[in-house]
Amino acid sequence: MLPILPLKAVCLPGEELCIEITEVRYQKLLERCMKNTAELAIVLCSDYKDELGTLHNVGCLAKITHFDVWASGIVEIKVKGIQRFKFTRTEPKLEIHYASDVCFLDEVVDVQEDAGLLREVLDTYAVYIQKLRSFDKDYVPEDLLQEVCLYSSFKLLNDISMPWEKKQQGLEINSIKKRFEHILSCLQCEVDMLNFLTEKNSQERGSFEGTQILN
Repeated sequence: MLPILPLKAVCLPGEELCIEITEVRYQKLLERCMKNTAELAIVLCSDYKDELGTLHNVGCLAKITHFDVWASGIVEIKVKGIQRFKFTRTEPKLEIHYASDVCFLDEVVDVQEDAGLLREVLDTYAVYIQKLRSFDKDYVPEDLLQEVCLYSSFKLLNDISMPWEKKQQGLEINSIKKRFEHILSCLQCEVDMLNFLTEKNSQERGSFEGTQILN
């Protein structure tokens, strides 16, 4: 059984996530994890008031790589995603839900390294980064992809600024081809949104400057 940490966030294999924990029961869970394997299950939960009812059944086994307790009592951790898994049941224990009947998910490699799909994803990613840098450079990832390979999908999902539900959809896809198709669709949507927001901001600045001149 895997102890579940429900979050309004998605942990992806190979990627790091920084988390602040204020709830005592989960702080105790993390302390227990640190005394054992330092591993736990990160699972997206859309509503903390109904944890079990809004908990997704596909998550990511993660390793705690950093653990710190602030003077205020808040626990800060960093985790690194290890492997995707799916569970069919949960069991309560010490106010925490544990995933039972767990199976780890394998990648279905159904696309070639030199496929046109990967090149299209890389080209669209480059456009997305360019648009994002122009709109708000603070959102630009520090470590940018220079090429896309079969194992870049989770890095791409992590880099794209999009709703957690979209990232979760990518996490749940076993087919690498279908995951890249999902990523390409998300990138195109984000590029369209950035184009819209950039144009809107430009129009608002022009309107403001025109008002200043009239005044």
